[in-house]
Amino acid sequence: MTRLFTRLTIAVAGLALATTVAAAQLPTVKQVQDRYVEALGGRKAIENQGGRHMLAIVEVASQGISAPIEIWASPPNKFYTVTNIPGLGEISSGYDGETAWTINPAVGPSIMEGRALDQLRQQTDLMGALHPERHIASATVAQELMWEGKTCYELKIKTTWGEEYTEYYDKATGLLHGTARSQESPMGALQATTLSTDYKAFGGVLSATLVTVKVMGIEQVVRTESVELGPVPDSIFALPAAIKALKKTP
Repeated sequence: MTRLFTRLTIAVAGLALATTVAAAQLPTVKQVQDRYVEALGGRKAIENQGGRHMLAIVEVASQGISAPIEIWASPPNKFYTVTNIPGLGEISSGYDGETAWTINPAVGPSIMEGRALDQLRQQTDLMGALHPERHIASATVAQELMWEGKTCYELKIKTTWGEEYTEYYDKATGLLHGTARSQESPMGALQATTLSTDYKAFGGVLSATLVTVKVMGIEQVVRTESVELGPVPDSIFALPAAIKALKKTP
């Protein structure tokens, strides 16, 4: 019996040691972030990227939806996007560096505030990989695991506005493979899983050309069809009349 206890104790100690070794082999947060910058194309390429005009297709197979989406973006995080959903109508949204907004025929025009605005600023920041401190207060590399078909490093993130969510970085490439977070929307906070794949270089910087978002059991796919690089006129990001009217409303 004593020998059995000794054997079990050694086995447990061995497992504990293996766990410690595995934890010690995990990269630091900075190492993951620095490798991500290099994987995208490097600091200089990211700093030098200009505006872009993108055409994509958004698909929701379960609802039979397939619609073109047009996107304009300019550093650091100005953007404008418009799509026309069959049976629903035109949906547009934008950010001019000060005011973020959306116009949806189902809910009308609205101005983003609070956490929705914080998330948008982070997710549209073309320089965000170079300056994670703008949006991230703290992070830890939690573990190495298989996630959505890739061996990934799992990062637990806490934002400067107090939100907690998870990022997954592909161990093989260093690229961001996806995220899991509670995403603010006109319908409230929705738990969303975003998968980023098929990275291609535009202006020397890699960008995912296939983005799959799973929300409430519904899968939405956005496929980039083309990217045109070059300056984007500020007039593209001008506030629509409906949003200007909302801003004047006390």
